[in-house]
Amino acid sequence: MVIHVDAIQDLSPHDFMEIKEEHIQLNESLSLLCTTCHNIGNELDCQSCSREKLATCQGRLVSFFYNVINFSATHFKHEESIMLRQPGVTKDDEDFCRHQQAHIDMLNALNEIISECDVLDARGKTAEAYRNLCNKMSEQFKEHDRVFDCIYLKARQSEASIQEPISQFISPAAKMWAAI
Repeated sequence: MVIHVDAIQDLSPHDFMEIKEEHIQLNESLSLLCTTCHNIGNELDCQSCSREKLATCQGRLVSFFYNVINFSATHFKHEESIMLRQPGVTKDDEDFCRHQQAHIDMLNALNEIISECDVLDARGKTAEAYRNLCNKMSEQFKEHDRVFDCIYLKARQSEASIQEPISQFISPAAKMWAAI
């Protein structure tokens, strides 16, 4: 899953690298989540797994719950601080407020997904909990990216290009990373 690499390439080199690293961490975390359960790609549940594997999956699931919420909240705050450093953006900016509300909504949705998955796990449906968590989290992040992050950053890039081309502030190293 590529998360708005095109849109973040026009940030300052420092902000670009920080957001890019956070997105890499998110992708790695989602990948680990989606590959931890051996039955995530089928309709089987945990009967085919050893007790040790089941215990490991159950323990990791709880860890994923906490890590997802903590990482997401930290990332959203960081992203908002970068937005507020953009020319002409204040806490009262309509786009910023909508984006900030989307972050709040996303955290609420993630908490709801986690609650649903926790119930599934408690009922002995750990593989189904993994499937739901992986699929629903991926959908949430993709939708947020599609609706907010790309549009917000592209709008800011357009505004900046009217005032002063932002690309002149991008280092060759940042442009290279964007191509990767």
